[in-house]
Amino acid sequence: MDPRANALERLEQKEELEAVLAGLQELPENDRAALLMRALDGMSYEEIAAALNITVTAAKVKVHRARGRLMAVRNPLRERFDVSGERR
Repeated sequence: MDPRANALERLEQKEELEAVLAGLQELPENDRAALLMRALDGMSYEEIAAALNITVTAAKVKVHRARGRLMAVRNPLRERFDVSGERR
């Protein structure tokens, strides 16, 4: 295996993780809480709604929007690398 490709892959993963963590910090507190309750704790939307004192629909919207914002952070990073793993 080419050591350069392995190093490039690690760099890409590190940059993506840093971008996602920074993106999480930029989310409004309730949006971040809803997303983390769903993703890390495996809570249902009903449980999230009860914990945040919002409707189930609002809980779903908060999780969906938070995921969308984080994907927007990730996509520009992925576009910097082509299929061969080389920086553009």
